[in-house]
Amino acid sequence: MEGDKLYSVKWYRNGKEFYRHIPSENPSTAVFRQPGLIVDEYKSTETRIVLRSVQLATAGTYQCEVSGEAPLFQTAKNMNHLKIVDLPDDGPIISGSLPRYNTKDILSANCSSSNSLPAATLNWYINGEEATDAVLIQYPVQENHKGLLKSTLGLRLEIKDKLFAKTGDLKIKCTA
Repeated sequence: MEGDKLYSVKWYRNGKEFYRHIPSENPSTAVFRQPGLIVDEYKSTETRIVLRSVQLATAGTYQCEVSGEAPLFQTAKNMNHLKIVDLPDDGPIISGSLPRYNTKDILSANCSSSNSLPAATLNWYINGEEATDAVLIQYPVQENHKGLLKSTLGLRLEIKDKLFAKTGDLKIKCTA
């Protein structure tokens, strides 16, 4: 297409056209509405598309199609998938733990992170070191009515003297 004069630029999501730029037409730009897709008409040009208020429904397979003028009307296309990521609203929450433990007690706690896509990856730490699989309980990921996911990872271990720091503390931490 090098050297050809631009005839049109068209954008598609999941095979349906949503943006068209034809310099020879007036107006030169047309936007076709689709659910979950808001095009910023003032910032979009023949060389880029700008989307506003991106949401989970904005995800999909996008294609750009560029055509040259007559007589050849050469066309180039490129396609890519847009995946939307939604981070958790808050940090992970630890539940079920007690303020104090003695030797031979069972520490049983859960760490949960809600409202994300994809599901958050959780990790437990005991006194600053990552917990081993032997003390972890994997729970199934749950989906809410908006399609967002909740991850939960359990921690269960018997308290032993060697777990306490020199200060007598035992620290657990969960990260997402």
